[in-house]
Amino acid sequence: MGGFAASSWLFTELQGYSREQGLQLYRPDGHLGKAVADGAISYLVDHFVSMRVIKMTIVTPVTIKFIPHNPEHQRRRLIGHVKTGADGKKKVQHSCGVIVTKGNAISESSVFRHSFSVSSLDKWQLTTIESDIMSYRGSKSCPEWLDVEPDMYDTMCTVKANTALAARKLPRLIRADGQGYYKLDFVIELLFGLTEYEARICWTENGKERRGPATIAFH
Repeated sequence: MGGFAASSWLFTELQGYSREQGLQLYRPDGHLGKAVADGAISYLVDHFVSMRVIKMTIVTPVTIKFIPHNPEHQRRRLIGHVKTGADGKKKVQHSCGVIVTKGNAISESSVFRHSFSVSSLDKWQLTTIESDIMSYRGSKSCPEWLDVEPDMYDTMCTVKANTALAARKLPRLIRADGQGYYKLDFVIELLFGLTEYEARICWTENGKERRGPATIAFH
């Protein structure tokens, strides 16, 4: 209610109503300011808060290389979670790519990066990329699979970026069976230190790292 909460008339009226109900109403001796406004001004002027602690692990869905002698990979193959990618290699789905773990102290300038690789038989399928950013609220310090404790995951936002410039210059690669394909390596950068998330997409072009904006759709 802002300044109205400091009204003596309001307090007197509420006291009378509470007394009729057999209750005693109290309030702090000093008038309280507007928390949101005061907090915003304090942040800009005093800048007392320089670090904050991430209260949950932040992950993104990834596919990982299938390892035949890994029992967990074999189990997932039996339930249909192993697929052959455009590069001809088998991949395990529903894995977690951990971006930042719970308990990390971050500042407003902290940047967290996660590397990705996507393949396609058609390079023009790689002109746009997107990835969900998810929070994990379970007890594991480094979760591995999205389908384990599924109720512990929530989708925070989706990061989407235009990678047309990077895709345009991709060389055609040849896999073992002679089929051609294209591969795009990129990095998503996330900044969690400010009041809102920021994202960037990075890729290597002619030996130099390029950056482009990424949009965030909140859920």
